[in-house]
Amino acid sequence: MSEIRYQKNSPEASRGWGVQMARGRAAVCKGPRRGGVLLAILPSFHALRSWTIELRPSRHGSPQAESVVWDVRSDHARFKAANPEERANFAPEFVRARYEVAHETVQVIEALLANVSVPLTIEAPAWGLDGTSYILKRQAQSTRVTVEWWHTGPRNWSAIPECFRAVWETLDRLASG
Repeated sequence: MSEIRYQKNSPEASRGWGVQMARGRAAVCKGPRRGGVLLAILPSFHALRSWTIELRPSRHGSPQAESVVWDVRSDHARFKAANPEERANFAPEFVRARYEVAHETVQVIEALLANVSVPLTIEAPAWGLDGTSYILKRQAQSTRVTVEWWHTGPRNWSAIPECFRAVWETLDRLASG
């Protein structure tokens, strides 16, 4: 595992906190470059987290997974405390950690994903202003599917949050083991 703490500067950083939120969410939700999976947990007022896993071995060896965490509250406090000049150069701060993924773990994740079907009807979607949104994205070459939901999701999508949790827990074990 390697861990990197960094800031990414951008000219549009001076436009306000709304721009910072959009940039932070985009960085946390950036999917794999090659075929793989992105899972993201996006609460309204807490740290945004994601896991990205490339399911094929890279040219550097084993398949790789990356965890990204953005502490929104901390960055918002830094932004509010900054003077106009500092705000012009402000950039969200992320913590990234990379892990090698064993072949057996890739097989477990692939099996979990293979058993999920997504109905294209949306029955009784959850609705609210604050809470947590989720993203599950699967990509293989030029084909991809992205499923996003809020809270528990639509009634007829119950298999998707269950699969999401199982894959997330599998990846979290990489970080703790």
